[in-house]
Amino acid sequence: MKNQFRQLIIRLRRYIPLNREVRNEYKRILLTIQVTLLGIIACFLFTLVDLLRQQYLSMAQDISAMLVFVLAIGLIYKGKFQAGKISVILYSCLTITLNSSREGRHAGNEFLWFPILAGIFLFFSSKEKNYILVCFVVALACIFFLEYTDYSFNLYEYQLSEFSYLNFLLSFIVGVSMVCLYMVYLIKVNADSEKKLARLNHTLLLRNENLKKINNELDSFVYKASHDMRAPLTSLLGLIDISKRETDPIMLNNFLELQAKSIRKLDGYIVDILNISRNARMALQEVPIDFKEMIGQIYDQLYYIDNCAKVKKVTEIEGKSFFVSDPVRLNMILNNLISNSIRYADFSKDEPTITIKVKISEEAVEIVVYDNGAGISDEHLGKVFNMFYRGTETNNGSGLGLYIVKETLNKLKGTIVVKSEYRKFTEITITVPNSASNYMTSYE
Repeated sequence: MKNQFRQLIIRLRRYIPLNREVRNEYKRILLTIQVTLLGIIACFLFTLVDLLRQQYLSMAQDISAMLVFVLAIGLIYKGKFQAGKISVILYSCLTITLNSSREGRHAGNEFLWFPILAGIFLFFSSKEKNYILVCFVVALACIFFLEYTDYSFNLYEYQLSEFSYLNFLLSFIVGVSMVCLYMVYLIKVNADSEKKLARLNHTLLLRNENLKKINNELDSFVYKASHDMRAPLTSLLGLIDISKRETDPIMLNNFLELQAKSIRKLDGYIVDILNISRNARMALQEVPIDFKEMIGQIYDQLYYIDNCAKVKKVTEIEGKSFFVSDPVRLNMILNNLISNSIRYADFSKDEPTITIKVKISEEAVEIVVYDNGAGISDEHLGKVFNMFYRGTETNNGSGLGLYIVKETLNKLKGTIVVKSEYRKFTEITITVPNSASNYMTSYE
């Protein structure tokens, strides 16, 4: 019986998705099953009592009720929940009415009206008003029928025989047991509601804290972004003003170059801000990646960065596996890492070098970007992923590069590890999952 009940619960989970509204229906159905199983046991015991009393008509009714309850569980098992509930309640009303009208109050059948009436309101939801109304009207009609027939309400009007007293006691126990089951159910529902309320309050507090954090970050972002974007604009306006009064072609050329530098710097800020927005809003793509082509295009885009041509570039690609991921986000990540390596190159060394090693497998790609540039000191190493954080004032970067890399990797469910030693090297290792299996499945 225990295994069958477990299978029934598993079956119910298939019919009832575990969202919040129907989870309550799931609990009501479980209560209906528990009451029905208790009803089956009660009918079996009543059948034994009726057999001892030689009340064969009552015994037949108890057996029929037992069969109807089994049928009700079968209906619930098939997903016909309302039909199962109604059959339990209506047939219970019919059986109790017939037994009570024949045997009178002394048999104790009236105790079973309490769980029947309570069950009507517990088995059905507030949205199922029609079912509640029908069942309640039928139950009241049965009670009024017993009231205005020979049914007696005097508990001690009849002299109880041994078996009649047993029937009375059994009805009392079954009625009380069902009412206790309802009380346990209501207590559990109340406890669950309190837990849900506590969880919701906790969630609201967390969201409130997150909103405060986001607002603070937004205020900081607006302040720092506007400050850093205004600096090249101010410089540009000053250079334009000076250029208007300059007549020397050589000096004018220098001013124009400085203006172009300010514009490129401003453009870099705008690109970084757009990348943050794009990463947050853009849906993930799954496209085959050619790393050799992608890295080559990035170097071409960065060609006009100061001293880019003076840096030695080494690219090593291993693995023949088919790699699929989001090309826009991967380009964003590699572009930031490579441009940082170029900006922080140490030209006091014999041969400033950037080495990119790509190792592709069926599960993921591991990309190592190594440079022998300025490096990062230990005091700055733990803060490099913070928004607008710059570990040095010798470079005019936006301080958004590694923040963008980290946030973009989070979208790709990737990881990043930074190793560095000041004035010696920086090695950044990123790992990105391979979505080749999803890509191939979508085309099968």
